[in-house]
Amino acid sequence: MWSCEDIEIEGEEIERYSYTCTGDIDRLITPCSSAVDGDWSTKLEWNTTYIGDFNVYIIENFTVPSSVNRVKWEFKAYHKNKGALMPIPMEIFYWNGSSWKQLYALDDQDHKNEVFIEILDIPAESFSDNKISIKTCIRYSSHVAGLGPPQRLWHYVEYFEGKMIRA
Repeated sequence: MWSCEDIEIEGEEIERYSYTCTGDIDRLITPCSSAVDGDWSTKLEWNTTYIGDFNVYIIENFTVPSSVNRVKWEFKAYHKNKGALMPIPMEIFYWNGSSWKQLYALDDQDHKNEVFIEILDIPAESFSDNKISIKTCIRYSSHVAGLGPPQRLWHYVEYFEGKMIRA
């Protein structure tokens, strides 16, 4: 006899068991935990007084039940582009057991100056001993440019949250 607890629901969230933040986290005005707190209204925010190029990496680790054979990664971010050139302001990778493989790359013209949500299929090769690791890299670039009065140019991604869901 089966019980309701045995039924797997498509779209059900898979819990994260750990995370790590590295990179230029001292350039943020919010703690890295804002990107993994389960609250889709909080986010990683850059301190926009800095000039230069910076990266922050968030690595999230999940244990996937052995009965699950397909999962998706859903995330929310804000892409601010006010003139600075940056070919890939955000990338997402998965660990295949031996190296990081790119899952997603945000083009500098995609979702320009808007909040967006994406849902990505996670390849089966990412399941290593029922564990999945996702690495998100967000970038910040700010420069002063122009002839005449200097202008600040920004290009960055603010990351709200990501979650692993059953497909």
